[in-house]
Amino acid sequence: MSFMLRRFLIVMMVWGLSGASLWSQGSREWRQVGMLTNDVSEGQTLLDVQWIAPGKAARLILLESPDGSLAEVRTIESIYGTHVVLKRRLENDFASGSSLYQQSTTGELNE
Repeated sequence: MSFMLRRFLIVMMVWGLSGASLWSQGSREWRQVGMLTNDVSEGQTLLDVQWIAPGKAARLILLESPDGSLAEVRTIESIYGTHVVLKRRLENDFASGSSLYQQSTTGELNE
Protein backbone atom coordinates (compact mmCIF):
# COMPACT_ATOMS: atom_id res chain seq x y z
CA MET A 1 0.00 0.00 0.00
CA SER A 2 1.46 3.38 -0.93
CA PHE A 3 2.46 5.88 1.74
CA MET A 4 -0.11 8.48 0.64
CA LEU A 5 -2.94 5.94 0.52
CA ARG A 6 -2.00 4.61 3.97
CA ARG A 7 -1.89 8.14 5.44
CA PHE A 8 -5.26 8.99 3.80
CA LEU A 9 -6.86 5.86 5.27
CA ILE A 10 -5.48 6.64 8.73
CA VAL A 11 -6.77 10.20 8.59
CA MET A 12 -10.19 9.01 7.43
CA MET A 13 -10.30 6.40 10.20
CA VAL A 14 -9.40 8.97 12.87
CA TRP A 15 -11.84 11.46 11.42
CA GLY A 16 -14.58 8.82 11.30
CA LEU A 17 -13.96 7.79 14.93
CA SER A 18 -14.06 11.37 16.14
CA GLY A 19 -16.66 12.83 13.77
CA ALA A 20 -19.62 12.43 16.11
CA SER A 21 -17.79 14.09 18.98
CA LEU A 22 -16.82 17.03 16.77
CA TRP A 23 -20.49 17.93 16.50
CA SER A 24 -21.49 17.18 20.07
CA GLN A 25 -18.49 18.46 22.02
CA GLY A 26 -17.24 21.42 20.01
CA SER A 27 -13.97 21.82 18.18
CA ARG A 28 -11.18 19.32 18.87
CA GLU A 29 -7.66 19.08 17.58
CA TRP A 30 -4.82 16.61 17.98
CA ARG A 31 -1.90 17.75 20.13
CA GLN A 32 1.27 15.92 21.04
CA VAL A 33 1.22 14.67 24.62
CA GLY A 34 4.28 12.43 24.68
CA MET A 35 6.90 10.22 23.06
CA LEU A 36 7.74 6.55 23.39
CA THR A 37 10.89 5.96 25.45
CA ASN A 38 11.29 2.34 24.28
CA ASP A 39 10.58 0.38 21.12
CA VAL A 40 7.23 -1.47 21.17
CA SER A 41 6.33 -4.49 19.09
CA GLU A 42 3.19 -5.62 17.35
CA GLY A 43 0.82 -7.20 19.87
CA GLN A 44 1.91 -5.12 22.87
CA THR A 45 -0.49 -3.13 25.04
CA LEU A 46 2.00 -1.48 27.42
CA LEU A 47 3.80 1.73 26.39
CA ASP A 48 6.58 3.58 28.22
CA VAL A 49 6.05 7.30 27.67
CA GLN A 50 7.85 10.56 28.32
CA TRP A 51 5.00 13.03 28.84
CA ILE A 52 5.04 16.50 27.28
CA ALA A 53 1.51 17.26 28.48
CA PRO A 54 -0.78 15.16 30.71
CA GLY A 55 -2.33 12.21 28.89
CA LYS A 56 -5.89 11.20 29.72
CA ALA A 57 -7.23 7.67 30.12
CA ALA A 58 -10.39 6.46 28.33
CA ARG A 59 -9.55 8.62 25.31
CA LEU A 60 -8.15 7.92 21.89
CA ILE A 61 -4.42 8.14 21.36
CA LEU A 62 -2.66 8.39 18.01
CA LEU A 63 0.81 6.83 17.76
CA GLU A 64 2.96 8.03 14.88
CA SER A 65 6.39 6.67 13.92
CA PRO A 66 9.34 9.10 14.00
CA ASP A 67 9.38 9.38 10.18
CA GLY A 68 5.58 9.77 9.97
CA SER A 69 5.18 6.71 7.73
CA LEU A 70 3.12 4.67 10.21
CA ALA A 71 0.31 5.52 12.61
CA GLU A 72 -2.33 3.76 14.72
CA VAL A 73 -5.24 4.92 16.83
CA ARG A 74 -6.01 3.14 20.09
CA THR A 75 -7.98 3.82 23.28
CA ILE A 76 -6.10 4.19 26.55
CA GLU A 77 -7.29 1.75 29.21
CA SER A 78 -5.28 3.31 32.04
CA ILE A 79 -2.23 5.41 32.86
CA TYR A 80 0.25 4.65 35.66
CA GLY A 81 2.88 7.40 35.77
CA THR A 82 4.95 6.92 32.61
CA HIS A 83 3.18 3.68 31.64
CA VAL A 84 0.15 3.57 29.34
CA VAL A 85 -2.03 0.47 29.00
CA LEU A 86 -3.99 0.22 25.74
CA LYS A 87 -7.39 -1.48 25.40
CA ARG A 88 -6.32 -3.32 22.22
CA ARG A 89 -3.01 -4.72 21.04
CA LEU A 90 -0.88 -2.77 18.56
CA GLU A 91 -0.91 -3.95 14.96
CA ASN A 92 2.56 -2.57 14.14
CA ASP A 93 6.00 -2.00 15.64
CA PHE A 94 6.85 1.54 16.82
CA ALA A 95 10.36 2.81 17.52
CA SER A 96 11.47 4.79 20.53
CA GLY A 97 10.81 8.47 19.80
CA SER A 98 7.42 7.80 18.18
CA SER A 99 4.97 10.59 18.96
CA LEU A 100 1.72 10.23 20.92
CA TYR A 101 -1.18 12.58 20.26
CA GLN A 102 -4.57 13.06 21.93
CA GLN A 103 -7.56 15.12 20.95
CA SER A 104 -8.20 18.18 23.06
CA THR A 105 -11.09 20.61 23.16
CA THR A 106 -10.43 24.32 22.70
CA GLY A 107 -10.90 24.82 26.45
CA GLU A 108 -8.28 22.19 27.31
CA LEU A 109 -5.76 23.80 24.97
CA ASN A 110 -5.98 27.02 26.98
CA GLU A 111 -5.37 25.31 30.36
